[in-house]
Amino acid sequence: MSMARKRISDARIFFPWESHGGMPRWIGFGRVRPIIAFTLLLVGILLIAGRESRQAGVRQTRAMLQETGLAVEAYMADNDGGCPGGSQDVAAHLKRQVLGRDAWGQPPRVICPSRQTGLGFEVVSDGPDRTPGGLDRIE
Repeated sequence: MSMARKRISDARIFFPWESHGGMPRWIGFGRVRPIIAFTLLLVGILLIAGRESRQAGVRQTRAMLQETGLAVEAYMADNDGGCPGGSQDVAAHLKRQVLGRDAWGQPPRVICPSRQTGLGFEVVSDGPDRTPGGLDRIE
């Protein structure tokens, strides 16, 4: 009886790669698998680092824009609500050479009067592509 059971259990159907040690061995990834895993890990780390670097630049730029907005408000208060001609006028009012720069080395863009209703002025950074009014601008 044990012979009959053994024959029934041996009657399995194998895929071509199962009888030779599985799919990785059939493909030949036995030695390459750690290299592929390390490469994928490295690519993931680089993608995360790039995203975090850009986000840090956006945070730094938003802080600079807030500081510049306060300086523009001070300029307008001292000049009876008059608009500055640009960031150079605001810097001269603060007795500085230049105002802060965004994370990509560009000065802020002061738009006065504002294009939006209800705002007296806008302070905008052109963003990483340095294109005025581009899709990645920071306001």
